[in-house]
Amino acid sequence: MARIHDPFDEWISEEGESDADDSPAPHFIDPELLEAKCEDCVCGVCLGVMQKPASGCREGHSFCRACLTKALRKQRRCPTCRQHISWTSDLVPNRTAENIIATMKLRCEGSEAARPSAAKRARLAPAASLTAEALKNDLQQRGLATSGNKPEQAARLEEDRKKDAGCRWRGRVGELSAHRDECAWEEVKCPHKGCMESPLRMDLPEHEAICGHRQVACSYCFRCMARHSLVAHQRGGCVYGQVACPCPGCDALFFRKDIDAHFKANHSGPGR
Repeated sequence: MARIHDPFDEWISEEGESDADDSPAPHFIDPELLEAKCEDCVCGVCLGVMQKPASGCREGHSFCRACLTKALRKQRRCPTCRQHISWTSDLVPNRTAENIIATMKLRCEGSEAARPSAAKRARLAPAASLTAEALKNDLQQRGLATSGNKPEQAARLEEDRKKDAGCRWRGRVGELSAHRDECAWEEVKCPHKGCMESPLRMDLPEHEAICGHRQVACSYCFRCMARHSLVAHQRGGCVYGQVACPCPGCDALFFRKDIDAHFKANHSGPGR
């Protein structure tokens, strides 16, 4: 049966949405970050602060433009009042709400008071709860003395932590996106393919230095591979790795690729 042409689908395509629904979602903004509570600023679909508010029903209910578009792909009704929404002209931006929200003040989600995520919780874990080794490492990274017993070390660490206990940024909603691009307390995805870690931006260089998915070159054959594969490659797979002859009395060193030639020339048989 032929599919009936629908102008709504045509509009969806023009707006950048695809059948696969793979458009990037806006960065969620927790309403708890706002300095003043505003229930009318909350999207009824994602429950976050509305971004690019839009409405389509006669009652004027507004939602994040991306949230409303995706909701209408499933059912063409207003998520609040259930009125039918079908044509392009029915969906309009709510400029008044957008301008009001853009000027509202909020704190960064990297602040200590903003319900930190797992990575932030790990960094802000009470010093007394750290293992002796982790406590010593943290002190060393900060250039602090590691002398004394554990309570003394923990007190020293907590005192130093007061300098960086979460992001202190305060600004307006319209400025948040630019701040996130440089915030040291923002979680960022590791750039190395296959790595699922999302360290804080301030910790990214340290993570990259030890990331097992970082591409490195074999010092023998110069082939690039993930760091976690390098040791196994050099020990048993690199044809240009140097190996010693296993035969008693033979001190020859040669490339792994030449083992058969060595045995044939010196021990009358193929390499083992």
